[in-house]
Parts: sequence; structure tokens; C-alpha cells
Amino acid sequence: MTSNALSITPKQNSSPALFALPLLKRIKQESQKEYAEMQEAFELLGWSGLPDELKIEIMLSIWFRN
Repeated sequence: MTSNALSITPKQNSSPALFALPLLKRIKQESQKEYAEMQEAFELLGWSGLPDELKIEIMLSIWFRN
């Protein structure tokens, strides 16, 4: 006797893009939020004129220091 559960298996998603799109959208939204927060922090410090590359290095060194 076979189980009916075996015949009700969900179909695999044929396109990995359908899986990735919501994830990429969330990453984009979070990145935009973090970027805006970083810009605001540097404006408050009076350092808004620094290049973004330097701002990112400074923020990363603060977030990941031991």
C-alpha cells in the first residue's frame, strides 16, 4: 500500500530567479536604509564631504572592531 503523501509533493521551482528576487529586493532595501543612516551620521559629524569609499571603511571598522 502506498501513501497518498508521496503523490502530493510540491513542484520544484523551475526558475532560481523566482526564488532570488524577493531575497535581492530585501537586500536592496536594507542596503539603502543602511546607506541613508551612514550618510546621516557623517552629516551630523560634519564629515559629509568625505568620499563614500572612506565613509564605508570607517563604518565597517566601527561595526567589526573587537
